[in-house]
Amino acid sequence: MVILIALSILCAGGAAAAVLLEVRPLNLVVASNTERWQMLRRDPPPIALSLASDRGLLDTCLSAVTSVYGRMRATDDRRAVAANCGHFAEASAAMMPSNSYAWYSAAHAAALGADSSRFEQYWLQSARTAPNEQWLAALRVVLLEDNPALATPALRDAERQDLALLVTSRRGISAIAKRYVAQRDFRERVVSVVEQMPQADQRRFLDAVTQEAASSGAAR
Repeated sequence: MVILIALSILCAGGAAAAVLLEVRPLNLVVASNTERWQMLRRDPPPIALSLASDRGLLDTCLSAVTSVYGRMRATDDRRAVAANCGHFAEASAAMMPSNSYAWYSAAHAAALGADSSRFEQYWLQSARTAPNEQWLAALRVVLLEDNPALATPALRDAERQDLALLVTSRRGISAIAKRYVAQRDFRERVVSVVEQMPQADQRRFLDAVTQEAASSGAAR
């Protein structure tokens, strides 16, 4: 009887601890912008037990540094928050190596810290673990194109697969067409990918670029 009571107490304590581990991430998610920023500046987010909580914290970190509020913070503050968020993303990816979004989040943090080695490692790992997820491919392309100083031959080569994947989707091809029109140095990279694809995809891409150029008043 004594043993059963002791085990019951231990189980209850474990359950309470598990609940606490889920409540702590929630506190970060529901905090105000100022409170959230201060919390992330001070410490990395707590490790979450569930996939939903983990995804919520990764989203919270990315939102913190990319929001208008985050962009208005001092550079040192942004880098401190990015570093803590990067530590969390690395820990999340280590616990679940197939979590491509965690690898992407870690790459994003590395970019803010201008850490080219980690950026390449984490970006490539995200691509390896989710080569066919269009939404992640779109995020990776934007991240790489927005950080040209961190681009390496290995990253540019891997980006080709993401670009090819995006050209085959309606939303993806629209985003690629917008960047094609707006960013001159992006054009050659896209064309070198599209020209290797079936003619139907080439035609769709040309139509998308033509429509985007017309709507934006730009010339190809």
